[in-house]
Amino acid sequence: MPQRTAKKTDKEMVVLHREWGFRRAGKRASHRATAPGCMHKDLLDKGLIEDSL
Repeated sequence: MPQRTAKKTDKEMVVLHREWGFRRAGKRASHRATAPGCMHKDLLDKGLIEDSL
């Protein structure tokens, strides 16, 4: 049986402390987001959706 060798993999670092944002597909308007966070909460905080509870 041939010996297996570990493959070298590249790691990607995602910085979360910088500004994040979101926008609706096909629209130009964007909104600030909280990261780490929850998209649902960002939409609620900006009044873009109603609270379902």
